[in-house]
Amino acid sequence: MPSGGGAMQGDTNLEANEVKGIKITVLLVMVGWVLELLLFRGFPLNEMFYIIAGIFFLKGDENPVLKGAYDCLMKSPLGQCAGPNGGGMSCLMPIMFMGGLNLLFGLMGPKSPAKLLCE
Repeated sequence: MPSGGGAMQGDTNLEANEVKGIKITVLLVMVGWVLELLLFRGFPLNEMFYIIAGIFFLKGDENPVLKGAYDCLMKSPLGQCAGPNGGGMSCLMPIMFMGGLNLLFGLMGPKSPAKLLCE
């Protein structure tokens, strides 16, 4: 008899609207991370962790950028951190946690909308 919670460890169901939203945010954070790195001379560490967790979460995606990044990460020492399944739904909690931190720090950080309005 199979144990409960086995579906959470499998591949990501890429047809769900929630997962499509996460895919879009991962791709947008990738673009923003590169722009922040090149234009503002900062190193957005939390965004980098969000991108890595997002790549592992979207391991079965057909997007060539995500697929290439996933293959590269699996061949690196970070591939051991993905666990026995290599990502998928087991990365949902870390990506949600880091997304929440990004939102919190974005709203309260030095470039926050509230500080721009107050100046």
